[in-house]
Amino acid sequence: MIPLILVLALILGAFAGCGNAADSHSDDTTPETQAAPIGANSEKTLGTVENGVYTNKYTGFSVALDEKWTVSDARKLQTLPEDVTELFTDSAILDDMKKYPTVMDLNAENNESYCSINVLYQKMDMATQLSCAAITEKEYVEALLSQEDLLESTYADAGFSDVFEEVVQVEFAGHTRTALRFSCLLENGMPYFFVQLFYHQLGTYSVTVTLGSFINDYTGDLLKMF
Repeated sequence: MIPLILVLALILGAFAGCGNAADSHSDDTTPETQAAPIGANSEKTLGTVENGVYTNKYTGFSVALDEKWTVSDARKLQTLPEDVTELFTDSAILDDMKKYPTVMDLNAENNESYCSINVLYQKMDMATQLSCAAITEKEYVEALLSQEDLLESTYADAGFSDVFEEVVQVEFAGHTRTALRFSCLLENGMPYFFVQLFYHQLGTYSVTVTLGSFINDYTGDLLKMF
């Protein structure tokens, strides 16, 4: 549940920051768009799992998951976002989660290396779509990190300490992407690491990919799987 707490709260933080980032562009400036691949179809297209390979045509990436990975079935995917809402105390987050419906498309866990891969769709209203489309990938991540109050509330709810965040460049699915790298300690002292990538210019839905790793930082290995 820990990765999902962060996924949901951070995406909502990015949505909140998108408008401010978009407004920072002058009227006579055409914002640079991200170089990452985006789906040609603005309609939501969920990923599929076939012969152990998850393929997402909407975003243009795939990942092979061998027998070491446990992939959640459709029933669990449907209940995960609902389960996460019970862990939040911030009423603003709960209100935004109702405003921006969530679809969990992939939840895969490796119990040998204690890693997880999550792909989450979040529906955006028209104003958020326009704001997000007007900013670059780097500005999107920076807008997310600018929501300090939201982040602090999320960390408190999850019991995180020694939190470190940074904006980084990573190789993902054959492209150089701007991503968020995060590390912290859980309440029991266990280290947790993740890299989060964002597809915010696809249309009605944004897509967030979260590659998480407990105890040891295997996020670099997870990136190479795509």
